[in-house]
Amino acid sequence: MQIAQIMLVAAESLPGDLLEALHDNERYAINLFATASAAAQHVEAQGSPNLALISLTAQPTAGLQAAQRLKSILDMPLIFIIAPDDLQNCMSQMQVYGDDFVLSPAPPIELEARMQLLLEKLPVERYDRERIVQFDELTIDFSRSRLQTNGKSARMSPTEASLLHMLLRNAPNVVPSQTLLLRVWPQNGASEDTLRVHMHRLRSKLEADPHNPVYIRTARGIGYRFAVPPD
Repeated sequence: MQIAQIMLVAAESLPGDLLEALHDNERYAINLFATASAAAQHVEAQGSPNLALISLTAQPTAGLQAAQRLKSILDMPLIFIIAPDDLQNCMSQMQVYGDDFVLSPAPPIELEARMQLLLEKLPVERYDRERIVQFDELTIDFSRSRLQTNGKSARMSPTEASLLHMLLRNAPNVVPSQTLLLRVWPQNGASEDTLRVHMHRLRSKLEADPHNPVYIRTARGIGYRFAVPPD
């Protein structure tokens, strides 16, 4: 049985029976964090969890800021836990940063069912879990935003790192262009031309021959994928 690494932010605001059920579930290894800063430091040092849970029940604004900070580091799957009275005010930002939400107090069985549905959508191999990833001559260092291939080193911009992380998170499956646009530019309304420009720049740093890419492949009319192993 594969154990999923679960990050839980602002856990102190959740009911005891929910925390107990999560800890007792043998499919999960739960890491608790009181603040966004502590959670972000863990991700920067240890890499991405399989799933993040963020409670908005006590401090919705702080919880949404935590989600924004975590998503700026890695695009990890995320579920919000929110009080019904805060739902309307927080819905738009939850849609930007989250993949799902449950209303508090949520029965443990409901939260765990939503967690499993989200985890099962992810590929079996999670190439984005580690901060440093290596494929043959290519080394990707998310902690320093650097790429190294064939003896050459290049720095990734935050946007390029986010795009690459999204592709690795779903490798080797195709990520639709609209999904990339919504996740990497959630509030800016970027166009597909913008996406193509950034993909071209990323390929120029990552590929030995950007005109004949080995890793970042285009699925015409659909989106992009990271080929693992290279085609």
